[in-house]
Amino acid sequence: MTTQRMIWLYLLTAYAIIIPICGVVLILYFLGITLQGTIYGFIAIAIGGLSTAFAGSLVAKKFRKISSYKELIKDFFCFKQPIIYYLIPIIFLLIIFGSRIFQGQLREGQYWSKIPQLFITAILFGGVEEIGWRYIFQPTLEKKFSFITSSVITFILWSIWHMMYNVLDGTAFSMQMGDIIGFAFGLLCASFILGCIYNITKSLWLCVFYHATLNAFSQAFIAPTRFGFALIIIISITLSIVLVMFNKEYSNIRKQHIKGV
Repeated sequence: MTTQRMIWLYLLTAYAIIIPICGVVLILYFLGITLQGTIYGFIAIAIGGLSTAFAGSLVAKKFRKISSYKELIKDFFCFKQPIIYYLIPIIFLLIIFGSRIFQGQLREGQYWSKIPQLFITAILFGGVEEIGWRYIFQPTLEKKFSFITSSVITFILWSIWHMMYNVLDGTAFSMQMGDIIGFAFGLLCASFILGCIYNITKSLWLCVFYHATLNAFSQAFIAPTRFGFALIIIISITLSIVLVMFNKEYSNIRKQHIKGV
């Protein structure tokens, strides 16, 4: 019962914040009024973008995952992690961007020196989503469902939320069907990877680190070919499932060893 309450409270809170804002932006758009580049547009993006972080924080505090919001901030910026844990997001990033990084395939107008700036910006506009989706939602789902099922459910609901966010930042109005399909597959892949990172490390920061780096690199480097994109998705999802299964087996062996001792 507690698990269901956590899931529903999170979803109701997050969507209750972003849906009305998205509705207003859509109505204004069809009336010929755009908020992009205005202070009102920035406020809409900020409130909508923080909806999952607010919902995740609320659920975490209400159901005592954290004792205070100070603890949440500490988890968010908990840079000190075992090196082997950092290897997990780094390996996935190399799978996705490795060839383009080593070949220096930057987008036109982008420079290596801009990547740190893009990363910091992506923590605020992207990384904060992890407070909701990975810190609270997906781990709660995994109490009832398998890792694969939980990742797929998270992907579906995260996609719906993200399309509304894309309305707020204006990108939805210029997306073609091919863009939407590609974006959806990218979110599916990210759901498995981020779910894997949190499942193994229990680190909110490492999810934030991966999400922010993913966003920064996606802006900095040219897009992969369709074949390359498909291959990246297959390899990444397969690896995430294998790592979670291996970690589960390893944990079970350790528990049996401790009991035996």
